Amino acid sequence: MAAEPFAWASDEKLLLRVAPDAPLALRGAVTLRCLRGAAACHGHVLRHNQTVLAHATSPALVLRYERAGDETVEDAPAWLCDHVVVEVTAAANQQLAVTEAPDVVGVVRFEGVAVAPVTNAATWRPLAEPQPWREAALRFASINSVMALGAQNAGKSTLCRYLANASTQKVALLDLDCGQPLSGPPGFVSLRVLDGPFLAETAADSNFERRIYLGATTPSDAPDAYVAAAALLKAHWASHLTDTKLIVNACGWVTGLGAEITAGLISTIAPDACCICGDDAFSRRPPLSNVIQSRIDCGSIICENRGAPAAARRVLRLAAYFSQTLNVETGPRDANGALADATGRVADAISRARGTRLALSSTVLVMVGSARDDAPRDGEEAIEVLRGALVAVASPIDDVPLLIRATAATPGVALGGAWSDALHCRGLALVRDVGRGFVDVYAPFEVCEGDLLLRGVLAPPVELLYRGPDHVRFDFLSSESVGADHSMRGRSGIMRKAAKRGREDDDDGRASPGHYGPAS
Repeated sequence: MAAEPFAWASDEKLLLRVAPDAPLALRGAVTLRCLRGAAACHGHVLRHNQTVLAHATSPALVLRYERAGDETVEDAPAWLCDHVVVEVTAAANQQLAVTEAPDVVGVVRFEGVAVAPVTNAATWRPLAEPQPWREAALRFASINSVMALGAQNAGKSTLCRYLANASTQKVALLDLDCGQPLSGPPGFVSLRVLDGPFLAETAADSNFERRIYLGATTPSDAPDAYVAAAALLKAHWASHLTDTKLIVNACGWVTGLGAEITAGLISTIAPDACCICGDDAFSRRPPLSNVIQSRIDCGSIICENRGAPAAARRVLRLAAYFSQTLNVETGPRDANGALADATGRVADAISRARGTRLALSSTVLVMVGSARDDAPRDGEEAIEVLRGALVAVASPIDDVPLLIRATAATPGVALGGAWSDALHCRGLALVRDVGRGFVDVYAPFEVCEGDLLLRGVLAPPVELLYRGPDHVRFDFLSSESVGADHSMRGRSGIMRKAAKRGREDDDDGRASPGHYGPAS
């Protein structure tokens, strides 16, 4: 029988049974602990007493029967004794899907938990891993590096997680998807060593080996810098992480200029094999057919329909990222999964959180990517570019080539280049205010005096800034467009002076760095 979704109305624990040929699918932020036997989850075998965490922004987790065990489960019904038993802890109103009929759901009422049908059952499609993935995992065991290729929503990210979990050797992940990265906020390409099961995307920062800020969600904004950053990260892996296998997660832009960029990546990184996800037509045409030397056809993937488009998921990712130290939920969501925060809980928490006050005289703003083309011309413009900006934070270095020198009242400005593309960034920060001689920065990590602030074309979502109709509004936002969906937009009348001199938005419709709302 097809999976039927359920929701529980408390944050208490559930006991689930995983029977042979009857997998369970879970969606949402949940903690799993295997109490008896072992269950396979996205290539990882969840063993007795092992605990893993899944995140709300990820596809559904599918638990499959791996093997039974002799462990006893205290106070469990007799019918559980022949099955794998998993304990699930989740916040209220999380969703659970099972492959059995509701009357034999395989869920134990545990500590007063109420289980009830979910209304959006029609949109619930648990992830199903295709057979070719297992063959790809076997192939990966005999080589050192693979690159996952495919269009958007073809299953590349999930395949990368599966290969990492199925590998018996230590794995390094080279994530080149700057729009929908597997870990952390958007705008970066990164390299990190996986030190445990990799079951879900996460907004939180991980222990990155190297992370380079592009300041954009697509390589089209700075294709040369994108390929150069990928080459630098690959070289770091080859020289410093020789005891690991490499998995490369490419972006989903594989047509037109995207195909040219991807071909450049393949030539630069030179993976031992390319895993082709979804429709493989793009890979059999030049220029990709000219550079793919060894291929693994991984087929298509069936997964849940997330509903929300990529832009909405990025907003959720950024909200979760900046809220991780604030103890604030990043909801509620609307029917499409987008953040619909009418009362401004997230923005209000961010505005009230303790930030870091830096002296403008020691602050250097680095313009990276295509933002370099619209760099400030004087200190006053630099303040306008910095105010309300989303910036990456990197440790200071000597001999920064300043375009505008810092004063007591204005920051210094540098044009990024090869030197900035090699900087390791610690994460994203939000500039909440710029005053007389200071800049107020909020980040979920420590920002230090003298740190470099890198500014690209990536702007903070309005949902992180708008604090509701009863709060004082930021001067670069307008509530004129607030409707039933509580949407906001940036004020077109508040622009940098450079824009007033006649500069227009980029040809692709992206807002210039002086606009502090979302791109229109």
